[in-house]
Amino acid sequence: MDKIKKESGALSSELNAYRQQAEAKLTSLAAARGLDAAARRELQELQLVMQAALAQVDVLARQAALADLLQHRLTQQEEVLAALQVVGRALCLLFVCL
Repeated sequence: MDKIKKESGALSSELNAYRQQAEAKLTSLAAARGLDAAARRELQELQLVMQAALAQVDVLARQAALADLLQHRLTQQEEVLAALQVVGRALCLLFVCL
């Protein structure tokens, strides 16, 4: 589980770095003079595609965080179940002894 968390954190950092690089390049291209109308349209389309891709990355990051939370809660539930099983066995032994 720790390995997954480390890999997830590293991937998140890497994605943020790519995002910043892509946004900087798109901003630079948008500010460039001398682009013809077709190039500007393509740049606008690229910006829309990039925004959609970044939105997908955000969704995936939220899903990963939710999966991590669910895994943590599942582990807690398993611990509670194990404790209840111990108590149940102890109660059975108590009733058998009575």
